[in-house]
Amino acid sequence: MAEDARGSAGTLTAVETEDAPEEEVERPEEASADEEASADEAADAKPRGRSSRRGIVVTAVLVLLLGAGGFMGYQFFSLRQEHDQRGAALAAARQGVTNLLNIDPKTLQQDIDRLLAGATGEFKQDFTGQRDTYIDVVKENKVVATGEIKSAGIERFDGRRASVLVAADSTVRNAAAPKGEGRSYRMRVSVERQDDDRWLISRVEFVP
Repeated sequence: MAEDARGSAGTLTAVETEDAPEEEVERPEEASADEEASADEAADAKPRGRSSRRGIVVTAVLVLLLGAGGFMGYQFFSLRQEHDQRGAALAAARQGVTNLLNIDPKTLQQDIDRLLAGATGEFKQDFTGQRDTYIDVVKENKVVATGEIKSAGIERFDGRRASVLVAADSTVRNAAAPKGEGRSYRMRVSVERQDDDRWLISRVEFVP
């Protein structure tokens, strides 16, 4: 009986000893599973963090690009506006000199009106004051003049005023030279921008 008891005890002890390691093996497996879950969550979190940072960077770049685009657009508009105004000033000077060099007694009143319509300031005042004298000289001497612009360029420009150098040729016929005489002129023409954006001649100087 004692041997059986010892045998049974030995058997139980052996069984208990065999079962204990199985419990110890299960615990590391559970811990490993928890670690894997944490690692998966961390892995999922990292891409989200990188995506968020990328989103911020992209937004910042877009803001910079849009801001730069607006600035460049403003610069382009300003340059285009200046280009247009310079062209208008140059055209006004050319037209004014053309009107001044083309004279015909048959259309003298219209010629003078056209000339004064493109004038302002000192030039308009001087020509208006000498209008009657000018008409008398042209009619008495039977003056007929035709002229054309050879070249013209802006000397100075500030947005409201401009100085334009003009080179022109003219043929003048009168009582003393019925066949006509060729003449060449160089002029400095001052033009001013009006409130309605028209450019008008304010002064004309003959230069060597």
